[in-house]
Amino acid sequence: MAFIDSYKDLIEVLMKPTETLTKKKDLTIGEGFKYLFIGVLTSAIILSTSLMLDIGGLVSSFGSIGIGVGAGVLSGIVFIIFYLLIIIITWIVTSGFYWIITRILGCTKDFGNFAGVFGMIMGAIYLVIWIPLIGQVIGFYGIYLNYIMFTKAMDMKKDKAIMAILIPLAIGLILIIIMIVLMISLFGAAMLT
Repeated sequence: MAFIDSYKDLIEVLMKPTETLTKKKDLTIGEGFKYLFIGVLTSAIILSTSLMLDIGGLVSSFGSIGIGVGAGVLSGIVFIIFYLLIIIITWIVTSGFYWIITRILGCTKDFGNFAGVFGMIMGAIYLVIWIPLIGQVIGFYGIYLNYIMFTKAMDMKKDKAIMAILIPLAIGLILIIIMIVLMISLFGAAMLT
């Protein structure tokens, strides 16, 4: 029953974020991990199904059907494991990065609470990220969810919450510009030789 309630909570984050994040503002890192795990596992299983069918069909065309099925299942399991690991590591690193920025801007919540609520948001996003078109739009909605999290669950003022969102976006934009300039200069140098 708790598993189904977790799905309901994740859907409520997407449908009624202000109400839900205000209600869930005291999540622990363990509870956030549970929500993240459920959302990411759901997404990983759905995405790996396509991979299993593709790999299984490809290998079957070169050998027996049994080998193809085995290769498909193995590729799906490996995909799920690595997908989970990468997203969990991303959650911890991103939570830490955002937490440091919000602490500088006046947030008084501890890392465990911050990561817990952020894990719930990420779990909700990953629950629907695999759906065509919604997956492309959900990233922008995630920015809005972060704003709601900062103002309602982390008790930050609106202007500080906006700064906490804009600072990482600006840092990311600067890094992208630096990478583009480096790539152009390296490409230009290679053209001259």
